[in-house]
Amino acid sequence: MSAVVKIKGLPVVLGGDTYIVPPIALGALEQLQERITSFTGDVTDLKQVATVIDAAHSALKRNYPEMTRDQVADL
Repeated sequence: MSAVVKIKGLPVVLGGDTYIVPPIALGALEQLQERITSFTGDVTDLKQVATVIDAAHSALKRNYPEMTRDQVADL
């Protein structure tokens, strides 16, 4: 996916494309704080998986505002 990157971050290959993933915004961190704090990495727990998708979407949409949560989940 090509886009003008506004916020520096780490290049990450997702679904065959390279994205620049910046740090999550403070407002998003505040909203996700309780879920991130209790995150254990248990991929059998759908709430844990949703936390990863939501955090990744929050970060990615800073540079790719048109990207939907569903698109992130598919990556």
